Amino acid sequence: MTLARPLTLLLLVATTLSTFAVEPVTPLVLPFFDSADLSPRWADDSGEGPAPGSHRIGDFQFTNQQNQTVTRADLLGSIHVADFFFTSCPGICATLTRNLKRVQDATEGRDVALISYSVTPRMDTPEVLAAYALRFGVDNKRWHLTTGDKEATYALARESYFADGLKNQGKGSETFLHTENLFLVDAQGRIRGVYNGTRATDVTRLIEDIAHLRAEMQDTATPR
Repeated sequence: MTLARPLTLLLLVATTLSTFAVEPVTPLVLPFFDSADLSPRWADDSGEGPAPGSHRIGDFQFTNQQNQTVTRADLLGSIHVADFFFTSCPGICATLTRNLKRVQDATEGRDVALISYSVTPRMDTPEVLAAYALRFGVDNKRWHLTTGDKEATYALARESYFADGLKNQGKGSETFLHTENLFLVDAQGRIRGVYNGTRATDVTRLIEDIAHLRAEMQDTATPR
């Protein structure tokens, strides 16, 4: 009789823990960023204009630090994080790159890519980019540092990524592009997050949001 009460309590605790263990976790639904004002919109938004999520990153063709061609097709099917930088930048670019290294180290797997577009492609040759990649511990299999046509780079930055917001929208490469923003893009080429890449807290939130996008991808791929 003396063992019955403790045994009953143990069974009750085990049942309670089991109940908590199978409790489903509600995933965070990330918004879409479809315009240069970088205002978040959710899939159930209603009103005028295109539906949230209709904007996609446009086509491009650049060369990376390994002298390989990189296109939009290479990123589709994977989550990617993008920024715009130049190797001779005396200010924020090194901070952005170090924080992207954090993202690289925290998101092992080929389903997450990183891409850094040089805004001074004439100076940032593949050889210069290769040395920069070595300096910062870039994983060449997952992280592209790109160079290419300057006009194409600036058009991609402002029309596809809305890189510097409304400030220089519609301007060409004669207006220098310099932004601290990091962009989270889903496997379909839609912008799902914008972060200040110089702030540790924003980078932590970016890493967390990548996990949510991974869960979203798995949920979409699961047969119903």
